[in-house]
Amino acid sequence: MWFNEYGDVVTLCDNDADGEKPILHVALGDPYAPDRYTLTVGGGGNCVTARASDGGSHNLPENTDIGFLICVHPDSYCNANTWHNDN
Repeated sequence: MWFNEYGDVVTLCDNDADGEKPILHVALGDPYAPDRYTLTVGGGGNCVTARASDGGSHNLPENTDIGFLICVHPDSYCNANTWHNDN
């Protein structure tokens, strides 16, 4: 998962051909807050990207913490992180 605060570019990739579909939950503030949007990708080597230019929920507010929760499968391991979007 990559985040570029310039243009609010969020990219999620699946690097393993193991049949699992990584899911990224994007929220305002706490990573466990209600989703602003989600990204799901399946298949080793594939990626999906969301940008502010996509409009709507993909345009993330400035000077706000953005929470990211990445799960390999809805019922398994998740990793949480927060980024301050100041540009």
